[in-house]
Amino acid sequence: MLDWIRISKEGIFDKVNVQQMLSERLGWRGKHVLVTGAGGFIGSHLTERLVAEGADVRAFCLYDSQGFLGWLDKIPPESRENLDVVLGDIRDGRLVEKACSDIDVIFHLEQGGERP
Repeated sequence: MLDWIRISKEGIFDKVNVQQMLSERLGWRGKHVLVTGAGGFIGSHLTERLVAEGADVRAFCLYDSQGFLGWLDKIPPESRENLDVVLGDIRDGRLVEKACSDIDVIFHLEQGGERP
């Protein structure tokens, strides 16, 4: 982790964790975020990071009859516990509408349709 030394106007020194400071300023903590395509490589990494930053994440993944979550299966269990996973098809308008309820930010990474 990267730390800086900060001096206040009063001349007080303190050690600042840069990553923590940036996450507080970016304000993901408490934000309700939907990530479509969360089971993909990029989507899973974004989802994991958003959870680490304190966001309330809803992960939209393509339904698989065996419960396979793609790359999300590989993230640490403590991150997975903090996810609201929605399994379905991005082409299902009603399900997408329901998944978008009470959401502040959407990262739309789902490609839709068949996989290569």
